[in-house]
Amino acid sequence: MAALWDPFGSVQEKTGNFRVILDISKDEPFAGKYCCFLYASEKLLDEKPEQVAALLRAYRAAQNWISENPEEAVDIIISGKYAQIEDRELAIKLIKSYQYPSYAEREKNKTQVRDNVYYFAEQLNQIGYLKTDPDAFTKGAYVEVDINLGS
Repeated sequence: MAALWDPFGSVQEKTGNFRVILDISKDEPFAGKYCCFLYASEKLLDEKPEQVAALLRAYRAAQNWISENPEEAVDIIISGKYAQIEDRELAIKLIKSYQYPSYAEREKNKTQVRDNVYYFAEQLNQIGYLKTDPDAFTKGAYVEVDINLGS
């Protein structure tokens, strides 16, 4: 048994020699939740909020581009060797499965990042991994950033 992240798990599964027991991107209790979060220090948030907002705008622009151009994104990833995958078809399938939000999708389905932070904190607290109260953890870890600062 092994815990693998993409593309390693998917590449191995495709060989037919391995099977997936749990895929946190598809299986409960984590299906439909964010897998990853961006972090900034309090110092950076306090002293350079415009730079944090600019980073978030760039991040969202990249997500939008990937959403609208998954094949081209995969070509860049493979040719630049940014991930250990050579199977273009599998890479396209994976990148589409990540559901990078376009600007239109983000506007239509306003995902609450704070709710995702709380959800993971609650799950980790229930299994004893996180000792902090989930509400307290979320209040200390999540900060709403005005993405339009400095634009």
